[in-house]
Amino acid sequence: MAGLFLIDQDGKLTSLKQSEYVSEDLFQELLEDYPDLLGGDQMGFETPRRWLFVAREAPIPDTEGGSGRWSVDHLFLDQDAIPTFVEVKRATDTRIRREVVGQMLDYAANGLRYWPVETIQGFLAQAGSSAEERLVEEFGADVDSVAYWQQLRENLSEGRIRLLFVADKIPSELLAVVEFLNTHMDHTEVLAVEIPQFIGEGGVRTLAPRVLGQTQAAIQQKRSGGRSSRAWNEDSYFDAARGDLSPDDFVFTRRYFDWIVEQGWEVVFGRGSVNGSFCGKFKIGGEDYPYPVICYSGGWMEFSFAGLGRPPFDDDAKRRELVRRLNVISNADFSEDTTTPGNKYPSRALSIFASEEGFKTLTDAILWYKQEADRGASA
Repeated sequence: MAGLFLIDQDGKLTSLKQSEYVSEDLFQELLEDYPDLLGGDQMGFETPRRWLFVAREAPIPDTEGGSGRWSVDHLFLDQDAIPTFVEVKRATDTRIRREVVGQMLDYAANGLRYWPVETIQGFLAQAGSSAEERLVEEFGADVDSVAYWQQLRENLSEGRIRLLFVADKIPSELLAVVEFLNTHMDHTEVLAVEIPQFIGEGGVRTLAPRVLGQTQAAIQQKRSGGRSSRAWNEDSYFDAARGDLSPDDFVFTRRYFDWIVEQGWEVVFGRGSVNGSFCGKFKIGGEDYPYPVICYSGGWMEFSFAGLGRPPFDDDAKRRELVRRLNVISNADFSEDTTTPGNKYPSRALSIFASEEGFKTLTDAILWYKQEADRGASA
């Protein structure tokens, strides 16, 4: 077996021999305790990846509202809200050659389809802290939680994720598949991370992560814009909207944006690679409170009914009241059942809200939503 040599401060040479991990479970525990072993400093074109541990054995359903049919070994988020699926295998496990690839693709396809942002936030909160507190712990006090969760929603919607195959030795058969997938999947980064361990006298242990699969073709393809996000602002958003929207829809969007500013709320922009988006941001009880509407430059608004899980809108009756207020708008036609597929995050064309009546009803409903949230916080 290959080995390493360690020279201590007294000049003593210690031989470290490569050794297998005792069990896959212990291998997984290492990654949970020390996420830097994933080699984030070897990823990213300009900025190394930083990791927020979300869950171990995160359950993945294969139907809407179903229980977990599978479980991915680890789920992480990076500082750009890119979900990172991690599957761990020891080199002695024969499944690492082919079967693990099919497993990972099942996890990714169904996680994207059946994990809303709120599910991932729930995984984070299981450790005892709120999702916002976990963000601050890992990424610092400057993190904008509203923008971060909006970015996560856009990443999930656009399929912008990362798949990591981790082992103490990556076989050539797996590496060939990783390089192929990483080159040909536009929105998904697929990599292998090899983490051999070397053990010497007295239990000295050295781990040497190495990221594999970043071929020049894949790097060039990703840099050319295949999966890159975009930092939108007011100018870029309205430049895009001017080219994509009808005159009436553009006027509505501009008016709605200005209305948010007039309320004294912050405007938060998304980082979609194709469409710009923005929403309002306000605080209730000193904390960021979910905003119910996201406005897209491509010509639609998304209503995040399933994301309104804080009091008093954790009560289904309150959410239904919000829906009824919006349904006064002609052709809005929202379902009052906000828990089933298609009704959790419904989208509607901007033209529905562009009339004077539509604009007033929409903004009145948002003001009512905030007033009820304020009242709930002070009760």
